[in-house]
Amino acid sequence: MYDPGPLQLCTQKLTKTSTEIRKLVDQKCQKKGRRILICDDDNFERKLIRRILEPAGYTVVEASSGQEVLDCLTINDIGFLITDLQMPTVSGMDIIEAMEGNDKIGVMVITGMPDDDEMVQEITSRNIPFLSKPYEGPDLLRIVVDYFGEPAAMDAE
Repeated sequence: MYDPGPLQLCTQKLTKTSTEIRKLVDQKCQKKGRRILICDDDNFERKLIRRILEPAGYTVVEASSGQEVLDCLTINDIGFLITDLQMPTVSGMDIIEAMEGNDKIGVMVITGMPDDDEMVQEITSRNIPFLSKPYEGPDLLRIVVDYFGEPAAMDAE
């Protein structure tokens, strides 16, 4: 007669251990300012970026407006901001200007604007990385990794 008890107990222990490890990684991300704030008025775009970054070990917070970003920056441990340029009320450029002098938070821009647009030229003149929509997930991840270092390096520190 087969007794599933030992296997079930082992599965429960593995699940519990996996959950505990995930919590520890999340805590390390948050303590080191490795939360990434995504600002885009397009819900699909925010979810797409989240799907790229979370499996790599980053903690992601979403904002659907520039005003939400300004509110989040004062209350959350944000280490990196990914913003769209064209948004109603408070634009990505407004956010970047509000963050002027804040060297604790990295910034990148994702935009559907053409490379020769005046705002995009302003972004590149400030040495802010940007990607044009549509972009490739590995390109986005490469910029984030370049800023933070490899996600696995968090555990070694």
